[in-house]
Amino acid sequence: MSAARLLRVTTTTDTKLAEEALHTAIADLSATEMTSEVVSSYYWWDGGVQNDEEVRLSFTTEQSLEATLAKIGSAHNYDVPMIIADSSDVTSPYWKGLFNVDVGRATELADVLVKGRLVACAQVTADGSVALKTTAKAKVAVEKIVETVTWVPIEGNKPYMDWLDEETRNAETCE
Repeated sequence: MSAARLLRVTTTTDTKLAEEALHTAIADLSATEMTSEVVSSYYWWDGGVQNDEEVRLSFTTEQSLEATLAKIGSAHNYDVPMIIADSSDVTSPYWKGLFNVDVGRATELADVLVKGRLVACAQVTADGSVALKTTAKAKVAVEKIVETVTWVPIEGNKPYMDWLDEETRNAETCE
């Protein structure tokens, strides 16, 4: 019998009450390696780049992706929550990019990448760590701006993946 696939899952929220509801859902998934950190999330909304403080929750679970998406989705306060899991599928159309720079440069790059519609979301931590969510077609254009990015394929809830597609649909014209 093969071992269960471990999923490394990430989601974000914006209020303490919502964070508590997600912690309960995460506990119901028998999650381990839970981390919680404050991030500045950059994304396009109402014709411009927005920057909001969020809490990013990450955890590991042996539950299926479908069960995890259902449990976290039902506890989430966002209409279109980001619920993503790292994947081993190198043909994935969706990717998370990770890099570290000083915090001033991190916020500048987050703004540039979102404004150029190369990423749907860029999250910056207080130490300058950046996590990008984008599509495979936008990776090359991102690498022209950020030289050293570690890419991880991702999978997740369909509404969020559709949003990634929509937000980066013109990425190849931005190169």
